[in-house]
Amino acid sequence: MINDNSWVNVNYPHNVNQTIFVNISKFNPEGTRTQGFPFNSSLIPIRAVNLSANMVDVSPLSAEVGKNDLPVMVLKLKSTQDFIRIGQFNLYQSGTIETSSTGLGDGDFAGVSIWKDMDNDGSFSPLFDKRIGMTYWSSTSTFKNAVTIDIKEDEIPYITVTTNTTILYILINTGITDLSGASIIGHKAGINLNNFSDIKGPGGLPLAAGQYSADRYPMATNQISIVSGNIKLTPVYKPIMLADNGYPAYALLDSSGNVVLGSNGYPVVDETKWIYGSTMTSCKPTEPLIDINGDGIPDNFDYFNSGKCVNISLNNSYTPSFDIDGDRIIDFESNLDYIPDKIVDNGWKEPLYFIGDRYQNQRLFYSVPQVGAVASAWSSKTNELNAKWQPATTNVVRYEITVGENYKDVTSIKKVWESVGNTLNASAKNISLSPGNITVLTSRITIDSSSFTVKDASNFAQEGVVYVGSEIMLVSKIDDHTFSIIERGVQGSYTTMHTPWGEAVSDRAYIVSVRGLTSNGEYIPNENGTPVLIFRIDTTKPTTPGAPQPQVPEGVAAGQSYSLKWNSSTDLESNIMAYEIQERENTSPIWRTINAIPGYKYGGGINNLYTVGDPIVPGEKPRPAGNYYTYRVRAWNFAGLSSDWSEVSKPAATTIGNELIQKVDAYPNPVDLRKGGKEGKVTIAYTLNDDAEVTISIYDLLGYLVKEIHISRGQKGAQMGSNYVDWNGKNDLGGIVSKGGYIVRIKASSPKGSKTITKKIGIIH
Repeated sequence: MINDNSWVNVNYPHNVNQTIFVNISKFNPEGTRTQGFPFNSSLIPIRAVNLSANMVDVSPLSAEVGKNDLPVMVLKLKSTQDFIRIGQFNLYQSGTIETSSTGLGDGDFAGVSIWKDMDNDGSFSPLFDKRIGMTYWSSTSTFKNAVTIDIKEDEIPYITVTTNTTILYILINTGITDLSGASIIGHKAGINLNNFSDIKGPGGLPLAAGQYSADRYPMATNQISIVSGNIKLTPVYKPIMLADNGYPAYALLDSSGNVVLGSNGYPVVDETKWIYGSTMTSCKPTEPLIDINGDGIPDNFDYFNSGKCVNISLNNSYTPSFDIDGDRIIDFESNLDYIPDKIVDNGWKEPLYFIGDRYQNQRLFYSVPQVGAVASAWSSKTNELNAKWQPATTNVVRYEITVGENYKDVTSIKKVWESVGNTLNASAKNISLSPGNITVLTSRITIDSSSFTVKDASNFAQEGVVYVGSEIMLVSKIDDHTFSIIERGVQGSYTTMHTPWGEAVSDRAYIVSVRGLTSNGEYIPNENGTPVLIFRIDTTKPTTPGAPQPQVPEGVAAGQSYSLKWNSSTDLESNIMAYEIQERENTSPIWRTINAIPGYKYGGGINNLYTVGDPIVPGEKPRPAGNYYTYRVRAWNFAGLSSDWSEVSKPAATTIGNELIQKVDAYPNPVDLRKGGKEGKVTIAYTLNDDAEVTISIYDLLGYLVKEIHISRGQKGAQMGSNYVDWNGKNDLGGIVSKGGYIVRIKASSPKGSKTITKKIGIIH
């Protein structure tokens, strides 16, 4: 606004006319009209530019001293509109450096660099990606207070981030000694991006953008263990069972080594083997954990993010092992065919391996060499493989991992052995893998077989190498279902038995091998290491299962224990590994994983039934009376991909109450309408003990009706059980209501009667 002509200064003796010519142009110098002061311009909308930043922690569990260019963090950046120029990052080193001891840990990182993903593949490669910033540690330029990295791309002192995602990689170099002069072996170190303000514009100036509302800082990697630098395929496992509480446990053995059975016919837990309060795990200290590889560290993990570490793996993979045959003993599975395999002690605590089979209703076991028992595994990633292995039988200073296409040329894919420090699990990264063609075996292959059949060989080559389980064969194709065997056990593999229960057959597979290095430079067990897993690639998720419906008549109480059943999922490549079952109680918004069961039963029977509340089921107990429960399920394949969640089940009532409506809730409360999406709405939740006509009336605190919702009996929101209705904060005219308190009045009517209940909610904006 210009209030009068004195607000505009011109050189003396000139002055400013009292008349304002509006809308002037080159061709119309006197404008379209005139007016006097004051003059108001039109309003120009200003839309804030925000920077969205997502962090992915790719830090290794351990890193050797003196190693360069180890990726630890991926930053995915994009502007909400227009563009943003970034010229500097202030990062912070965490871990040992944070102690009060002078110089301790300062030097764990000898350098930190930032690389830009140039090929948009989401995978760091020094060959294809570009380094755009680097800072080195020195005694005069330490990392104690900050790690400042200036950006330069093609001699331009900034990068431009647009609405398309820009991927940056944070890499570190490990040092040798720290500022105190001590060796850094055994130190912990990570990288943090503490605050949005640590992302700077060109020249270190404040960034000309705001923080995206959904982003959360600090963004931090895990702390890396800095390390110096005969592995059995598995140990001889003592029987491991599922206890009543759902946790793995060692079974109690008698003096002869036999499993002791309880009165229910199931094994008895040896509670003395449970480990509590371990500081070497991320599991809660109150959880009962077990060590299965003899290194003294619990091996439990929480695969399904249930909040409980109830999973273990017996075959070196990252996927959990299950009780397949229903005897509560967790089964070792080498070839993932849903027929349990077996490990037997040879009398000297050395494992002997047997592949399980079923023939004419009899269980059979075939002896196989160690290579023949290398477990099949799957990955959904084409640039990374994850593996675990057993501790070496002698002291080693570090382990090394590699990936190859066969058992002879063990580095043919990775090209090098990568040191991963003194850890028993790691990722082989920066590799390029192809899924190839995949099918399953439909006939038994004996040692003397000359041919075999598969489900579909139409896309396989007419002649070439195929992988059957862990064995490599040279074959020729007879038809779209039959291969003729030219040669068995090629490329370092062993001729073994194969079963017709779904063992994988492919023309691509990738073998992860591990070796240890002793302090005197000896490789354990040898330069080629031990093969621990044979991987195939599956990048597709399973189909979505059906809703897990309670197997009780509608309108009838289910009781405290009842069964759920759903339509099964399919996965044509890696198969269904498990179904994850979630439960929601009454009006709670929280879904809780109650169990995960194997995708198939012993011998390949579909496993789409689960009993809730039955104490015979590990981890289950009767549901309390007076509650409604709803369920959903999703399938997981062996590659670690999950299906979408199923539709929500109909409610199961342990008992049906007399009150028509009860347990009214609202969340979030108060609700901030500015957030948008689900968080910008309030969910009104209530329980009905019958299908009912429902009217939801929302009043302000003066008693004026601002919104009314009518729901017909039996429709969503008016059904027996838990109901959820969203309100977006708008009145009946479509306008946003004022901030403040509101009264929600819910009236329900059915043949059982009528009842009204109220709830107060708050609105923020």
